[in-house]
This record gives sequence, structure tokens and C-alpha cells, in this order.
Amino acid sequence: MASQERATRRFMNITNEVPISVYAPTDTRQTKFANEELKRHNFYCSAGANFPAIVGKESIMEDLKECNFKMKEALKTSDCCVQVLLSCKQVDEETLEFTPTKGAPSLSKNASHCLLKYWVLRKHERPVFGC
Repeated sequence: MASQERATRRFMNITNEVPISVYAPTDTRQTKFANEELKRHNFYCSAGANFPAIVGKESIMEDLKECNFKMKEALKTSDCCVQVLLSCKQVDEETLEFTPTKGAPSLSKNASHCLLKYWVLRKHERPVFGC
């Protein structure tokens, strides 16, 4: 996460003051929303997603500390569950037919557009997206 943020800044010539949103997969077993059965699963194939906005620091160690702090804060929210919920609601329970939710963002095809909608809906200042 920190290396992606630093590489995006360097490649796009962005100052440290500009927040950059970075895709960060999250193991939803660790959130407060996980039930006891989910917490005990040893094998897990579907991770949630968080998109923390990172403000750059002067050193890589400071960036790592900032990213660690942002991930701990993100785990307190239900944001990482959104991707998992979107995925499971796109399969019909009875027929097992893939039925994409109309208007649902696709994280794999258009992450920047999805993130922009996410930030607009949350009324946050729009960050730069690191891809």
C-alpha cells in the first residue's frame, strides 16, 4: 500500500499533500462485523476492499505507519464488506444464475470510476486514484 502510494506520487509527480486512494484488500474475518463462524475459517477466498486516502510522508517508514493506521481505522467500518456483499448479491440464490446488479460498480473493470462514486457518495474530497 505504501509502495503503491509512493510510486503513484513519483510517476504522476504529485506532492505529498494530495491524498491518494489506494486499493487495499482486507480479510473480513478480522472486522467487528464477522460472526464467530467466519472468524474461525482457515481458508478464505473472498477479501473485502478498502480504499483509504493516504497523504504522503517524507520517509517510507512514516508512510508505512500512516498506512497501518489507515487500515486499522478502515477495519472499524463496514466499508470492506461492500465488495463481498456486491459479489454475493449478483448470484441468484435459487438458480445460481449470474445476475449483475444494475448500476453496481465493477471493481475489476473500472476501479477509478467506482472509487469516484464511492467518494462522491461519502461527500469526501476527491483523492487521486492509484492504480
